[in-house]
Amino acid sequence: MKFRRAFLSVALIAALSGALVTPAVAQDKLTVSQEDIKKLEAELKTQKARVAQAMKRFNAAKAAAAKAEGALGVERGKLEAAEDQLGAAKAGLSVDDYRKKVAADRKRKATEEAKRRAMERQKQLAEQRKKQMEARRRAAEARKKQAEARRKAAEARRKRDEEKRKKRAEGPPKDGTWVKVTGKALDIGVSSGKRQGVYVVGTNGAPYRFNAGKWARLPGGLARLTVGPRGFAWGVNKGNAIYRHDGKKWTRLPGKATDIAVSGEGDAYVVGMDKALWRMAGGKWKRVGGKNIVRVAASDEDVYALDSRGRIFYLRPNENRGPPRWEVQRTPPANDLGAIKTALWVAGKDGHTYVVPRPRGKTKRIPLPGSAAQIDAGPTGAWAVNRKNEIFRLKTK
Repeated sequence: MKFRRAFLSVALIAALSGALVTPAVAQDKLTVSQEDIKKLEAELKTQKARVAQAMKRFNAAKAAAAKAEGALGVERGKLEAAEDQLGAAKAGLSVDDYRKKVAADRKRKATEEAKRRAMERQKQLAEQRKKQMEARRRAAEARKKQAEARRKAAEARRKRDEEKRKKRAEGPPKDGTWVKVTGKALDIGVSSGKRQGVYVVGTNGAPYRFNAGKWARLPGGLARLTVGPRGFAWGVNKGNAIYRHDGKKWTRLPGKATDIAVSGEGDAYVVGMDKALWRMAGGKWKRVGGKNIVRVAASDEDVYALDSRGRIFYLRPNENRGPPRWEVQRTPPANDLGAIKTALWVAGKDGHTYVVPRPRGKTKRIPLPGSAAQIDAGPTGAWAVNRKNEIFRLKTK
């Protein structure tokens, strides 16, 4: 209380001093008499004396407060000592041992609190990691579902493409008709793959390729030809030499033959000078077998041979891993044949063209104007040549 009164006195003196000085500063330009100056000096002296007295009272109050604070500390010490004595008496210990026990208890409690906080923090971190792992798991699951959706979409596209390919590769479309194409030919070949490629041996013995509705001549001369899956021609000339075209030039192959065929897998077969079937393996011709063969045709997986009596044979693989065996096909006597994976095409000796669905199906006759002489087919379509050397392609309505 004394300290508060001293503080208020000092504040009052400071306010009065400001009130006395301010008019003098504000009116420093006015004329002041000597009598007024003396009055102000006397007032100032009085105020200084009051300030000194107030400061003395303030210091006294401060000293009293310090003394009181020291007394408070002493009393608190006595209180703590009394509490220690009481606690020691209750615990049956000496004061020093009791104090050590209290200090140990405090330390233990502080340690336990620190452990509790650490465990709580670890629990929070574990919970946070669990949430993060759950978020990553959900993200991974979402990515997995997206990948599965993309896989299913790709599979659906693949199936659609496969269905389209199968439809294109199927035998003649329903209600198919032969449409005449410009030019004349002695033989015709159609690509055994998806790439377009139609070649003929012209009546002058030169090879031609069908391009943009016209026949473009290639160098050289041929008697028989076929077309591989890349859309390039293979052929046999009048001297029975075997050639392969790569899109730029002809390359001579070893051996001699009277006819040639290339499958959709790129396997080449020829009818040798011994009238047997031969297959290219490792750059050399390996004898497959057969007798009196005059024509050969190959699809993606199947090989067919036509003998001199007009009979067609299918080269069936031996399921016991032995040599393949020939199996006669129930078809009309033929002049020529062509093959795709889903059908066998026949130019019959009766002048009609036939298609035999594979592996089973009912043979269908498709009349060709002028009587059929040569025929070939691939995934891109079927073509034929009649006895007048006119060229036809199969078209759907």
